[in-house]
Amino acid sequence: MKHLIDKAFSALQSVFPNYEILDGFIDMLLFDCLTGNNDRHYYNWGVITHIRNAHEPYFSPIYDTARGLYWNNDEEFILSLHKDNEEQQNNRIHKYVKTSVPKISTPENNTCNHHQLIQYLKENDFIKPAHISRWTDNASLEKTLKTLKRDFVKLFTLQRIKIIEKILNFRFQNLESIIK
Repeated sequence: MKHLIDKAFSALQSVFPNYEILDGFIDMLLFDCLTGNNDRHYYNWGVITHIRNAHEPYFSPIYDTARGLYWNNDEEFILSLHKDNEEQQNNRIHKYVKTSVPKISTPENNTCNHHQLIQYLKENDFIKPAHISRWTDNASLEKTLKTLKRDFVKLFTLQRIKIIEKILNFRFQNLESIIK
């Protein structure tokens, strides 16, 4: 089931009119675009409030982000990507990136992919300079890739890490070209 972005914005603004909750929501959508998370339904994000108003509400840390970066493909599939020549591999990865769709869609395109959703946000002035600065920072991407190679080596095969690195680089370039 697709959820429309304008309904999410409307709900957030009506409940939290004086808070910068939308910035956190947009950061989450930018993160999902980078990783290709395809399971960001209404129960996979939230706003943290205090029952006695001891602090202002804020957008929750991002959680439940496992559905991206070939999460549902086994090692046999990952190895098949490595058997391809570079052009074939790139074509398969680009197709995967292009067909990866979020649960949240735009009013005009119920089947938009992540990059089309971000394009909609950019065209409608939801992407602010702070978002651009955070999400086009090459140093952050390099830190992420370093962490992937260092801390996930016991969790993923080297072949999977290489494919994830390639996907993240490609998605980062696409995201950067949209929001800059």
